[in-house]
Amino acid sequence: MARTTGRVTAVEVARHSGVSQATVSYVLNGSTSQRISEETRRRVLQSVEELGYRPFQAARTLRSGQSDVVLFVVPGSVVGHVVGELIDVLASLLLERGLTLLVQRMSPSAPLMDVVRAVAPRAVISMVALGPDARAEIEASGARVEVIGFRERGAVPDADVVQPQEHVGRLQAEHLIAQGHRTLAYALPVGDDLAMFAEPRLAGVQRACADAGLEPPLTEVVPLDRDAAADVVRRWRAAGVTGVCAFIDDVAIAVLGGADAAGIAVPGQLSVVGVDDIPLAQLVTPALTSVHLDVDVMASDLVVLAGLGTVSDEGGMTHEQIHLIPRASSARPPGGAAASIPPASGQMRA
Repeated sequence: MARTTGRVTAVEVARHSGVSQATVSYVLNGSTSQRISEETRRRVLQSVEELGYRPFQAARTLRSGQSDVVLFVVPGSVVGHVVGELIDVLASLLLERGLTLLVQRMSPSAPLMDVVRAVAPRAVISMVALGPDARAEIEASGARVEVIGFRERGAVPDADVVQPQEHVGRLQAEHLIAQGHRTLAYALPVGDDLAMFAEPRLAGVQRACADAGLEPPLTEVVPLDRDAAADVVRRWRAAGVTGVCAFIDDVAIAVLGGADAAGIAVPGQLSVVGVDDIPLAQLVTPALTSVHLDVDVMASDLVVLAGLGTVSDEGGMTHEQIHLIPRASSARPPGGAAASIPPASGQMRA
């Protein structure tokens, strides 16, 4: 009869299936050092199911030196909707494989290596550079380490897989340039620790402008504040800007709010493109043009990096999983591009 109260032990599983506790351990750990008949294996697994046995994780960690935890290291600041969605999908995929996702934000108050030593993760996947000493210590513990880079391959010294963030910025700029815009701006986020994402996206915008024979985009931080964003938009318009590429949709929506507060029509006088394609992008007025990133592909790649398979030499998301979704915020106004205003005298460019 299945037990209904208290923690079921391996001893009870052994007694229920008529085998030794050692045999139960061999079956549950998938050991290949002992010959276990299929009939015995079946009886043990049936007893496990009937009794509702769950291995005590702390004991397993002590025996193996590793837990079933995958540590996912992210920057200290919020980096947008996509990372939150990525965490959810990744956690679900790992759970299907008997693994638990633990998210750790980089913080001086919680040093990464203290967390690694405490949880003994099976794998560490990091969105930030770890440094050679930390990486060596993690690998010495037997854990697999993968660092995600956000520039072209080779730009991040310890990156194992590259997410082509420059392509994201290039898509934004090329869309606006195709609409007839000739003076662009880039809306940066608040927070220096987001530079690892913002800089390669900005580089993509800069390259697209250079390829089109245009001046580099003006750059300015756009706070998530209506009045502060309005001040930025006024400065951009005075400099002749007609198209804005924003770091993420949150920042793009701040630009939309600032334009509204400043009495500047979107897209009549200013076109705006974001990144992440968050649900709110379709609901704001005007609906926001945005670059969509395939989170399912990203999560599947990271599961592979956690040691559950192999990954190609390039790894990570490809350009095919990144595409722009045009909406009203960048629609071509009647007569061509948004109305142009000559740059103010002495206006500095990024």
